Amino acid sequence: MAAEEAETFSFEVPEGVTPGTTMKVVAPDGVQLHIPTPGNVKPGDQMALQKNPETGKWGIKHIIRSEKPGKTPATTELKTKTAEEIAMDLSQAHVCKATLQTTKGAINIRICPMWAPKGAQRFLQLITDKYYTDLAIYRAVPGFLIQFGVT
Repeated sequence: MAAEEAETFSFEVPEGVTPGTTMKVVAPDGVQLHIPTPGNVKPGDQMALQKNPETGKWGIKHIIRSEKPGKTPATTELKTKTAEEIAMDLSQAHVCKATLQTTKGAINIRICPMWAPKGAQRFLQLITDKYYTDLAIYRAVPGFLIQFGVT
């Protein structure tokens, strides 16, 4: 098997899987993975995993939503997460960390794909594409927001 083939693979999330269920999947390198199902993943979604070349560990690269229509929530009420729920979400293995090095110091960011899968995927792709290199940050409020623009 070529090294490229072993670095990423994907599978369809089976029917009956609910958030929090641990899926057992065999990676191309023969390792059996125990993947806790993120809250935003539904049966029929395509889950892509990638092997970290530094650690040799597998992690979720991205999730592609199935075209099957899902159930519409019965309520449109917005539920705010508690501090404990946020801490639990941020402690999951699929949460990515990024550091932006600036002239004023480092900005550490945690990206939680289960909160906004497409936004997280796009942000990580922009990092990979070096979009944020030499980007001017105009304002940063610790623990809240960053405003930036293209120079």
